[in-house]
Amino acid sequence: MQSWADLGVSAYRGRNAEVGYFGEFLRAAVGGKLPEGSVLIIENLDRMSRQDPHIALSNFLQVIGAGVGIMTLTDGKLHTRESLKEDKTGMSLLVTLMVMVRAHGESSLKAERVSAAWKNKRARAREAGIPLTDRIPNWLDSVRDNAGSRTFVENRHADTVRRIFAETAQGLGRRMIVKRLNREGKDTFHANGAGGNVSW
Repeated sequence: MQSWADLGVSAYRGRNAEVGYFGEFLRAAVGGKLPEGSVLIIENLDRMSRQDPHIALSNFLQVIGAGVGIMTLTDGKLHTRESLKEDKTGMSLLVTLMVMVRAHGESSLKAERVSAAWKNKRARAREAGIPLTDRIPNWLDSVRDNAGSRTFVENRHADTVRRIFAETAQGLGRRMIVKRLNREGKDTFHANGAGGNVSW
């Protein structure tokens, strides 16, 4: 028996169908490489795809059409070719489509809000000089004042960075620069004062 498990890969832009084990599973299912009775287990249909509903529905029907069942844990429902055929009203497929429409709408709205938030951050950064994020190079530290404003200050690694640039401009290669720094006992940017060889 073969099994796949994917965690933390976005379903909104379809990355989960392109990379990781879910994409591998889809290719195996559509290619007829899975044994009879195989089942895709997902928390909810929106975990399979949050793309445009027509794309999400196409993926759903491809898997079902390949003879692979889709089990949704939230409602304990097993979607199969047989269950779709037995549903003469078509309500099961309609509900599936409605879930996909809702999932895409939610993700689209979230993406718009995140985009707008970053747009505002960039505007504030330009107009007021307010840094965008705490994710910065290791030769800087992020410091906040009592009002919560963020500023960046150089730490002990700044001189090492300047030296690397200067020695590179002098024509020294990476290996030689690293060798010199290690010989002098310079710690890595991640060592937090605990020592350790420089690597580059």
